[in-house]
Amino acid sequence: MTNRDRPTDARTPKSALRALWHPSVLRAAVDFVRDGRLTVGSPPDTIDLRDSTVLDLPGDPHVVATPGHTPGSTSIWLPQQRAICTGDAVCTLEPLRGTTGLSTRLPSVDADPIQAATSFAKIMAMRATLILPGHGEPHFVH
Repeated sequence: MTNRDRPTDARTPKSALRALWHPSVLRAAVDFVRDGRLTVGSPPDTIDLRDSTVLDLPGDPHVVATPGHTPGSTSIWLPQQRAICTGDAVCTLEPLRGTTGLSTRLPSVDADPIQAATSFAKIMAMRATLILPGHGEPHFVH
């Protein structure tokens, strides 16, 4: 079943909010709070990735700063393949809206919606032939 085949009310933010009151969702939320899974910390072993850094890996992947969804969001550009792994800077399935196609996440889930829109435009300007989003199917650009 595609998103277009689902009932219309399954694509609205209001219906998504109604789903949050389902007992299984509430139980999961209580578990998350009890287990401390809502706190975000830095992993112990990290490296600082700067915009335009070329990683010493096969294919010479380039770091592309794409803040907005989170302050440190980065994408990885594979120039030889003209492919970009965008994480949450781009999605082809917006789960809260129930929509498909290239887009950003909902502004309400971005740390900085203006930066997120700027990062989306930056990615689109790279003219990738393959976009690998954080949510949804890969997108081939013809």
